[in-house]
Amino acid sequence: MTSRLRILYFERLPEAVERVRTALALEHLPCEVIWVDSPGAFASALAEAWSYDLLFACHAGEALEAARRRAPLLPLIVLAESGGGPLPEGVKDQVAPGDLSRLGAVVRRALAEARHGAGEREALAANARLAALLRATLEATADGILVLDLAGRVTAYNRTFLSLCGIPEYVMAPMTTERVLQFIADHFQDPEAFLDEVRRQGDGPGQESSGRMKTEAGRILEQAGRPHRVGGRTVGRILSLRDVTERERSASRLRQLAAGDQLLVDAAAAGEVVLWSLTKDLLLISDFAAALLGIPTQDGAMAFAELEALFHPEDLERFRRALEHPEDAPFEARLKGIDGWVWTRWNLRKAEGGGYHGVFYEVGRQRAMQEQLAERRRAEWLGALAAKLAHDLRGPVQTLGRHLDALATVGADAVPAHLEACARAAGSLEAILAQLTAAPFTEAAAGFQLDLNELVERLGPWAETALGPGPELRREPGTGLPALPWPPARLEPVLMNLVLNARDALGGSGTVTIRTGTAPPPDRSLFLEVEDDGPGIAPLALDRIFQPGFTTRPGAQGLGLAVVRRIVETCGGSVQVDTGPMRGTRIRVLLPAPDGSAP
Repeated sequence: MTSRLRILYFERLPEAVERVRTALALEHLPCEVIWVDSPGAFASALAEAWSYDLLFACHAGEALEAARRRAPLLPLIVLAESGGGPLPEGVKDQVAPGDLSRLGAVVRRALAEARHGAGEREALAANARLAALLRATLEATADGILVLDLAGRVTAYNRTFLSLCGIPEYVMAPMTTERVLQFIADHFQDPEAFLDEVRRQGDGPGQESSGRMKTEAGRILEQAGRPHRVGGRTVGRILSLRDVTERERSASRLRQLAAGDQLLVDAAAAGEVVLWSLTKDLLLISDFAAALLGIPTQDGAMAFAELEALFHPEDLERFRRALEHPEDAPFEARLKGIDGWVWTRWNLRKAEGGGYHGVFYEVGRQRAMQEQLAERRRAEWLGALAAKLAHDLRGPVQTLGRHLDALATVGADAVPAHLEACARAAGSLEAILAQLTAAPFTEAAAGFQLDLNELVERLGPWAETALGPGPELRREPGTGLPALPWPPARLEPVLMNLVLNARDALGGSGTVTIRTGTAPPPDRSLFLEVEDDGPGIAPLALDRIFQPGFTTRPGAQGLGLAVVRRIVETCGGSVQVDTGPMRGTRIRVLLPAPDGSAP
């Protein structure tokens, strides 16, 4: 042993320290013994535990707790008479002061075991770092990944896989392939190819394969399977999923249009462009413009003033700005053709010798098609919204009818309770019907007050029922909140939709927290927020969660968050989303504080 050992020794008797130093010297153990004579000094010295190789103590009681807390990896040797029982946990060995001949062997053995343990700990740490790197790599990919071993068992997956398939965390948590297959079989329209892919592990794990399947909500997932090889040996199979819904829808629309919509086919055929050059106030333009767009030309030339006269008055200034900044994006403008105004798109650049050159082409038919598609999307949205409102209205209407019927038979003492129930149902109807309009609700409504804490308290029993037996509901009301001048039921659909979204994100277990309060200065706003500790929202889905019709849950309509934002914005407020992988989701509704209050 060539290196010098550093030993921290807790001992009250200085003569005992000298005997230990002598015993170590006789064993030819080069070492430095740092002596402390109190438990406090021993604990303070352990602040630099990294600088010691061993710990000695005159007895375990006062030193063991400090050693466990500050230096759990250093061997502790007790120099005291043995009590005959087993060594306390954390003590490496015990040597009697009268038998220090054993001390050298005990020290050497403790050092050897410590070095072996350090090697094992470093290997475990290296494996942990490698596993963390592999996990980060899996989560960074945009594809959903599922890794199986040769026996068909799940060994790894990423959050994107759960998001694409709509699989709750509790289904995947046991890493049981049968549960995953059963979930996919129950929630996909044509999962046979995927199920066969998982079950073929024993037959052809080294083969590559591909296929598709469709969720109940109509999302199309493209799958690919390839062997998982380590060191040239196949150890399992990697399955990847990619959402190709939008790509397939676009391709399908193009196929349908090419087959049956001659209007769009004509628009594609009209993609020929007109070349032009503007130099010294003279526009040179191809004669093709007359035949293509109905724009008259004279021998392919036109004065700049004649060109400006062709522009629609509302678009002329746009053309002039484009000449001043020719590197900006293309612009659209109307030109006066033989049969009326023609929509055109212009690209222009400055010519090296002065002037400008570029192309323009007719886009009127494309604009008409875009308007048609936009109108179709609006019609789809209105249809979906009408279906949701019909569903939402049914409950309050039935409640109102039931209590009105009861008023004809109950005694006078029960009338107030039924009238109050009717008022609540009427308030719910008013809040639901408000979703149909875009009228701003920022003006005070005479005779009404909405207290956020009372709203949460009133809907608390409903929320507990909606969450079911698994998730826990917590309520954290703020203090000193001013009342809002709105009907009490105006924000009921907002809170109800946020609670239902949180419930679906948890998948059967977890915590949902409803909070109210005031936003920090200088923002003069109140807030109502719902937070869950679920898996969070996938980054690819975060930008689309407020789009009407967008959903990652099979069978859902994708209207909840769209309705939330619409109601909140018409109240003059805004919606904030804070989410991340494995840290849950918090959706905060910010509402303007009423005039005269300063939250």
